[in-house]
Formats: sequence, C-alpha cells, structure tokens
Amino acid sequence: MSAGQEDGRHEDLIETLRVSEARYRALVRASSDAVWVHDATLGIFKTSDGARWWENLTGQAPNDASVWGWLECLHPDDRAYVRDAWTKSLQDGSPYEVKYRIRTPDGQYRHVLVRGVPIRNNDGSIREWVGMVRDMTDQLKAERALLQSEERFRAFMDHSPAAASIIDTDGRVLYASKMFSRTFQLPPGDPVGRTLFDLFSRDIAQSWLDASCKALEAGRALEGTEPGIRADGTEGTFLTYRFPLHDLAKVRLIGGIAADITERRRLEDQLRQVHKMEAVGQLAGGVAHDFNNVLTVIQGFSDLVLAELPPTHPLVPSIAEIKKAGERATDLTSQLLAFSRKAVVRPMLLDLNDVVTDAENLLRRLVGEDIDLTSVFDPGLWKVEADPVQIDQLLLNLVSNARDAMPQGGSLTIETRNVVVDVPLASERRLPVPTGKYVCLSVTDSGCGMDPAMIDHIFEPFFTTKEPGKGTGMGLAAVYGIVQQFNGHIKVQSQPGAGATFQIYLPPRDGTAADESPLAEAMPAPKGQETIILVEDDPAVRALSRQVLMRHGYIVLQAKDGVEAIRICQQYPGTIDLLVSDVVMPIMSGLQVAQRLREIRPQLKTLFVSGYPDEALDAHGVLKAEITLLPKPFTPSALASTVRSVLDS
Repeated sequence: MSAGQEDGRHEDLIETLRVSEARYRALVRASSDAVWVHDATLGIFKTSDGARWWENLTGQAPNDASVWGWLECLHPDDRAYVRDAWTKSLQDGSPYEVKYRIRTPDGQYRHVLVRGVPIRNNDGSIREWVGMVRDMTDQLKAERALLQSEERFRAFMDHSPAAASIIDTDGRVLYASKMFSRTFQLPPGDPVGRTLFDLFSRDIAQSWLDASCKALEAGRALEGTEPGIRADGTEGTFLTYRFPLHDLAKVRLIGGIAADITERRRLEDQLRQVHKMEAVGQLAGGVAHDFNNVLTVIQGFSDLVLAELPPTHPLVPSIAEIKKAGERATDLTSQLLAFSRKAVVRPMLLDLNDVVTDAENLLRRLVGEDIDLTSVFDPGLWKVEADPVQIDQLLLNLVSNARDAMPQGGSLTIETRNVVVDVPLASERRLPVPTGKYVCLSVTDSGCGMDPAMIDHIFEPFFTTKEPGKGTGMGLAAVYGIVQQFNGHIKVQSQPGAGATFQIYLPPRDGTAADESPLAEAMPAPKGQETIILVEDDPAVRALSRQVLMRHGYIVLQAKDGVEAIRICQQYPGTIDLLVSDVVMPIMSGLQVAQRLREIRPQLKTLFVSGYPDEALDAHGVLKAEITLLPKPFTPSALASTVRSVLDS
C-alpha cells in the first residue's frame, strides 16, 4: 500500500470518527435524559453533559462528586442500597440500574432512574462507565395522580347503589363494581376475567350480551327498564344503562350500569293500586249517597202502602217484592259506603272476642253443617275502637267468602290475638303492615285458594269470580273499606288449592267500652200532637216524611230550603216544637238553619237527617254539635220513633 493510500485511509477513518462523534453529541443533546461517562478509577464525571446535569440538579460541583462524595446528595434512606449496587457493579462489571432520590439546592427531592454499563479495555478491565439518568419526578407524580384517580373511581363505584361493569363483545367482564356481584347474586369470586356465560345461565347471558351489543350497533347509550333473572334464579326488575366504549387499542367495549328497582316497582304498583281503590271508592261513595234519597222513597212508600192494604190484597205480593228489592239495594249501598270509607259510623270500644262470640250462632247457620267452624280466642285481647255493626258486617263477608270457597265442605277458623309487629309485615299484593301493636282478627279456610292475579283484584268493587247472579263482588270491597276506616290493615295469604287466610290488623285502644249501642227500631212509635217544621230539599223524601209524620198525628210545616224555613218560623203564629232538617242542602246547611231558627224560637228541638258520610257532616259542623242524627235511607217507623224520642227527651 502506497503512502498516499495509507494517508487517504487515515483521513477516512478520522472522518468516520468525526461523524460518529457528531451523531453521538446530537443524540445526547436531543435526549431528555442526561448522558454520563464516569471514570471507574478516579470516580469523576468525564463528560461535560453529565457534570452539568449533576451541578444543575444538586448545586454540587463535579469535583465535589468524586469518589463517594456524590452520595451526600441522595436521600439518607437511599444511600446504603445505592452504594451497594454501585459497588457490586464495579466489582463484577454487571449493568447498573437504580432508582433513588436526589436533593436539590432548595431542599426538595427529585426521583431519578440511573442506568449504566461498563466500557472495558482490551485486557478486560473496566476503563469507564457510560449511562443515562432520567428525571422520573413528573412521571411518578402523574402515575400517583392516576392511581389516586383510579382509587377514587373504584371507591365511588363500589359504594354506588348501582352495579357497574365493562365487558367486551365476547361477554368477558373487564371491570365490575362490588355491587355488580351483589345485585345479580353472583357466585363467590371475582367476576373480572370471567364471561357472562360463566356467571349466568346461557339464556340469561346471551340475552344480556345481545342487549349490550345493541348499544355498540347504535353508537349511543341505551336506557331501559327490563325484567331479569339473577344468577341464583330469582326474578327482578332492573333499570339499565348501556353505552359504547373504546380503549386505547380501539377495542370495542360496552359499559353498563344497572340498578335493582324490584322493590321500588313493587311499591309503585301498590301505590297505583291504592290510588285506583281511592278513585273507585270516591265514585262508589258518590253513587251510594245519591241512592240514599231514592231508596228512602222506595222503602218508605212501600211500607205506607203495605200498611194501608189488607194482607189478602192482590197487590201486596208485588209491593212486598218492591220493598225487598229496596232492602237489597240498601245493603249494596251500605257495602259501597263501607268500601269507600264514607259510611256514617258510630265507633265504640269493643272486645273482638265478644263480637265473634255473639256472631257465632249466625255464622254457623251461614256456613252450614258441612263446614267445621272453630273459634280461637286470646283471653287477654286488647280492645279496639270500631263500629260493632261494621265489624259484624266484616265478619259476615269474610265468612261468606270462605264458605263459597269450600263448596264441598271444609274447615273454617276464626282467631283473635294480640300482635306486636317488630318489622313491617310484607303482605302478598297488599301494603305492608307497619310496625306497632295490633289486635289481629284472622279468618282461615281450607278452600280452593287464589292465585296472585286474583289477589290483585279481590278488593275491587264488583270484582267476582262467581257466576252471574251468585254475587255482587262487594263483600271483600266492603271489608277493605271497613278496615281502612278504622286505620287498620289487611294481610292476605293464599295459594291455589291451599286455602286462604285473611288477617285484619286493628290498632288497640285504651279505656273502657262506652255504654251506648246503635239506635234500634223499637215498637211502633206512639202518636203525637206537636208541630214540626220539616226542611228537605229532595221533593220525594220531603213528601214521604210529611206523610209519615202526619199519619202519626203531627202538624207538619214543610220547607224546601233554609230561607223558606226561616220565613215560615217568623210568620207561623203557633208553637213549633221540633225541626227535622236535612244536613247538606243548597243555600244553607241544616246546622245553619237550626242556628237561625233557634234565634227566633229558642226552645226548638232538632233532629238531623242525612245520607252523607261523617266527613261531609263534620265539614258542616254537625258531628261537633250535640244532636240526634237519623241516617238515610230510613223506614217510616224509624222516622216516627226517632221523632218521638227527640220530642220526649
């Protein structure tokens, strides 16, 4: 090789080294990491970059970092293991990689990652170390912030009442909150990593996956209420919200939130049932009140005609049938009023043991010989405040309903007992019984029983499963109204073929029973000669009442309203002994009429007549006054007897 060729090759080698050096320096300047070269023997930085990085970060001059002086800039807790790692690398020439904290001039610490590899001489000895140092402080802060954010998210979702999950298109669970397992009663173990088909039956899992994938297909969130079956096989109703998700790799995922609204839906159904019953009750009560005047006229004139005709008269049977029809209509009206809780009631303190005992003979005749009737009494039974007539009606209706459920005979048990409810008693298709003390009256039969769909409607007026003409469907509706009127509750338990139990819960009352009883029709009332002013806005009822009173010897002055009654009282020259007035009338109420007439005739006695419920009478102030009230519909003898009683009082 010529000298010129050798010189050219030498120059090429120098140029190659120069280019390599330039690339190296450019790479170092472009890197966010500091590059260092450390002399293995002298223990000092050999590169200006490394020395400058060290001085800028620590405020320590490179010479001060020689040998082990640089350890003084490390966090005290990191010095020992860094020294050990560096010593080991120096001894065996293994790569060096450590994380530690370096103190800055302001006393703060920066987290760094330091890596280094040895550069060896031809003889294998280590000439120097080359490495990089990366400031990890900001990255660690970001990682901690992300970790805290994830922990907050998990804590929030785990304490949320809704179940949250993320699944892929194969149904694999990638995330699940704690409520996810609880809501769907999943088997023990973490559901993450398992598929819906591992957690649910195949049909349920496929249905869930299909519904979730619809959100992906739609490209938007889908919300709905849907029935579902939990992993343990129980049924429920769930409010679901599904939405599409994509991870960083653009993998399609489905997020889901589900809330178990089974109990809320049950309460909503019960509330709708209550509202429906209230609406039907208002309608039934209004119709019943309108019937009262009509029935008063039908029954009253039937009685008057029958009293005038001899028993052998050919019209007597027909008129008697009219009277019977009126009585049946009166019973139906009474049941409508009981259902709507708008019947005029006369509550008193009662011992239900006495009520059942008094009614037993009648109930045994009602059920017949093929039904074994048994009564079980609690000897220390608390008293309740109720109308004895309505309690009798309640018993008759329940026993009659039980008898119809046992056409081939069976057993019937009436039981009374004191009950303390510690937690609300959930009743099948009924509102739960709240906590508290109750007197429980239960009627249990061994009849055909009822399915849930039937129980949903048994208390509705005119609902019946009997053949046409076999029942009005008002018996249990009246029971419902009576119990509600006395702030009680009904619990129904029944299954097809397993009989039925109706439990009536009434709140107990302290005190002693009152010495009063409902006004009964006595013997035919004696006649009188007094003068009565009759105020009634219904012409037919007014005509009937006038005729009845006149037949009993009274002088009757009649008025269609309060204005006319006041005028008559002012102009009539003789004595007026008694006011018989309807309560609810246009222009002036019965109580207002009585007050005005007493201003004119202070000694005037008063008898009120009404077919309206207690709340209507209370609105007119009647219940707060000490008066005598004759409910409609009434018979002629009841009117005459009550008038005589008031006049003689």
